[in-house]
Amino acid sequence: MPPDTVSIEKHKLSSDDHPSTNSLQRPMM
Repeated sequence: MPPDTVSIEKHKLSSDDHPSTNSLQRPMM
């Protein structure tokens, strides 16, 4: 698994802290 995947997982957890991140996750997925 590439390190990028770990970053995405962390962002998912941080999604609660930063709702804005959720917007970036949509196009990434």
